[in-house]
Amino acid sequence: MKDKEIKIIIQKLQNYCAYQERCTQEVIKKTHIFTVDAAEIVTIIAALQEDKFLDEERFACAFVRGKYQYQQWGRNKIVYELKQKRVANSLIQLALKEIKEDTYEAIIVKLTELKYPDFPTISYEDKNKLIRYLLQKGYELESIQRAWKNLSST
Repeated sequence: MKDKEIKIIIQKLQNYCAYQERCTQEVIKKTHIFTVDAAEIVTIIAALQEDKFLDEERFACAFVRGKYQYQQWGRNKIVYELKQKRVANSLIQLALKEIKEDTYEAIIVKLTELKYPDFPTISYEDKNKLIRYLLQKGYELESIQRAWKNLSST
């Protein structure tokens, strides 16, 4: 490919990255629509990182904040999704520091109260449904039990 074509592709990918935080894998996936070979992809990624359009740490932190605060995902689901996006484990651990422990259990309590306002008196089957729901959202069983213990004591 010519340098002019690569510059146009870089500019389009800059717009793509400016719209929303992206990880390297998403950008690589996007380059396939431009039919770019592997050597050019490395050049494009390096250019985007140099111009600060692409930053894995910033992406991981923004991803954790967004999924935790707005979609109320638990740690397990967030970690799984970041691994699917091939984010390094060290960056995942750094990004998980965005989650505050006190609000983590408060969200479990909130989700529990939304599903079953009369929580302490629900049936065994409903508690199992609720556990499956919270596990599917990515919360750990220990955190669920701790939150319920606090909920029952109030």
